[in-house]
Amino acid sequence: MLTPNEAEIFSRLDLAFASFLSQRTTLDAPRKKALETLLATLSQQQHQGHNCIEINDTYKTMLLDSGLADEHPATASQTYPLVIEQNRLYLHRYWFYEDRLAKQIKQFAHIFKPVENLDNLLDRYFGVNATETDWQREAAKIAAQQAFCIITGGPGTGKTTTICRILALLQELADESLLIALAAPTGKAAMRLQEAIALNKADIVCPDSIKAQIPQTAITLHRLLGAKPPSPYFRHDARNPLVFDLVVVDEASMVDLALMSKLVDALKPGARLILLGDKDQLASVESGAVLADLIAALPDNTVELRQSYRFDDDIKKLA
Repeated sequence: MLTPNEAEIFSRLDLAFASFLSQRTTLDAPRKKALETLLATLSQQQHQGHNCIEINDTYKTMLLDSGLADEHPATASQTYPLVIEQNRLYLHRYWFYEDRLAKQIKQFAHIFKPVENLDNLLDRYFGVNATETDWQREAAKIAAQQAFCIITGGPGTGKTTTICRILALLQELADESLLIALAAPTGKAAMRLQEAIALNKADIVCPDSIKAQIPQTAITLHRLLGAKPPSPYFRHDARNPLVFDLVVVDEASMVDLALMSKLVDALKPGARLILLGDKDQLASVESGAVLADLIAALPDNTVELRQSYRFDDDIKKLA
């Protein structure tokens, strides 16, 4: 059992999780107490958005002796509730999602298809600025040539303005009209994205036939994937992929590890994915600061919008 002081540090859920697993072991009392503290810490950190915790060799030996952990994640069985990878301890399901997402992203994040005469189109959509880098234009250049793109930036930096122009650009470049899905983690975020797209569509410099191909409706990710409550599974997965050629996800910092893995799993071969979000925004309360990790791992797929146009508009109004 944990001491009263230790028990105050953890939630009831953390303590129940630690007690449940420790009761399955035959460790002696001192090691079982150390195991409970470690497991409660793992549970606590996962509720704070971390997929794993670091452990030393002493804890690694104890976990392997307990029969709760597998040190060979490539062949990890679900009969082990915990997975040790190098010096990191995971719950099996979070290790599975992280490993699967990493492999999925690796498969298509580096797909690069150069587009001829792209600069001429970008001039029309974004104008020409010879004095400084136009990061919205750079985002469009990546989105036009790579299967995976992340557009990050704080409030007012023009993420939805940029994505609206990108959607028109991609439709203009496509041989056939693209099937595009607009999605967000929550209904409120989906509605904001939908309103922003509708507001910005009129200002795009492109034929009306192209504007007509920009979707007008945004939905939640759970609806997009086909949630089947109370089951954690979705109707769309690798065996039954989404029909869309392009999926755009706004407020991606709110998407947890499990949902992001299931989304990427459900993309059909050849589909594109664009994530929008603020890397400095509070991450999902579920396990995994996925957007921040993807940005750190994939700088060539990421553009950060740095100028606040909202602030500029406020100045103009005051003037």
